[in-house]
Amino acid sequence: MEIKQTGSVILSVFLVSIVILYISMRFEVTESYYDTYEELTSVPNIFESGWVPHWLPKTAHNIKESHDIDTNEAWMVFKFSSSDKFYTGCQVINKKDIVIPTEKQTIRFPRFVIDAIEYINHHTLVFYNCEKNSNRYLAIDGKTC
Repeated sequence: MEIKQTGSVILSVFLVSIVILYISMRFEVTESYYDTYEELTSVPNIFESGWVPHWLPKTAHNIKESHDIDTNEAWMVFKFSSSDKFYTGCQVINKKDIVIPTEKQTIRFPRFVIDAIEYINHHTLVFYNCEKNSNRYLAIDGKTC
């Protein structure tokens, strides 16, 4: 009888540990949505935090941002005015020089990140690096440029 109780306790502790681990992993990833650039900039220290790039255009709208506090990986998807050429000061880079994660690698992120990766893999995009010595990249649909 004691063996069954010990086994049940161990199994219960194991299952609780798995649930706690899963929950803690989900809390490391945050996501935010902003209708406009103005709404985003109303958040205190939004640029100083490092999650939102300083080069984000003022015409940005439908902004979706997510980041992993543990790994410092961040994703941002937004639309902007086609007349806004904010990226002209950025360096054009080759897609093959960028490591694009797989859907499995971003499973902890919200759905828009997985959709963005799928879009990157199936559309013609122009890639830019707008911050020297950084692994942050901007991908713009080739039809927009």
